[in-house]
Amino acid sequence: MGAFGKGREVQFFMTEKDEEEFFEEIMKDKDIRFITSKFDASLDKHKLTEWKYPPKKDLFLIYNKEFLGLNGIDFQRSIKKEKVLVSGRIATLFSEYKYDKNENKLEIPKSKEFIKWWDEISKWIKKRYAKCMSISSLGSSRKNFVIYSGPDAVNSYNEGIVLSDFDPLSVKSIITYHPKGTSVEHAKKHSEKYVKEGNWF
Repeated sequence: MGAFGKGREVQFFMTEKDEEEFFEEIMKDKDIRFITSKFDASLDKHKLTEWKYPPKKDLFLIYNKEFLGLNGIDFQRSIKKEKVLVSGRIATLFSEYKYDKNENKLEIPKSKEFIKWWDEISKWIKKRYAKCMSISSLGSSRKNFVIYSGPDAVNSYNEGIVLSDFDPLSVKSIITYHPKGTSVEHAKKHSEKYVKEGNWF
């Protein structure tokens, strides 16, 4: 029996152009595969499919064949819906909890090599991408939650695209994100067509 353990996550805004650059970088000099899962009702279990290149799916696993087992990184695509680019993410577990035959909980850590691989990918995003913050965080001296925006996503923002971590088709008002250094006044003006009046976050 297993359970979730300690993990890491990085949220991002990526256009198709940003995504192409990202995958080109992480596939460089490495044997990378992509895993998708689909439930097979006839077998009552999920069927895994391996891809050599990123599949046209919203969610899949990035798998480095250097490591044994499914020690992969979850990739959730950043998706454009109407005039809004919804954030995606990469995430992984650094450890997993399992129970021995005496029901003692054991923490099983991932290998140092796997964690190093995660660090390489997450640091590449954080170094290259712009930090984006919600309107309430702009100008604040506190340590605030950020979502990292790819270069082309920033260009899209400057052209009027709204950055959000909520699907605009499923909620009445959304939290919008803006490159660090953006004034609150500009951020509100940029978002006013898509956020219910008075609900600035």
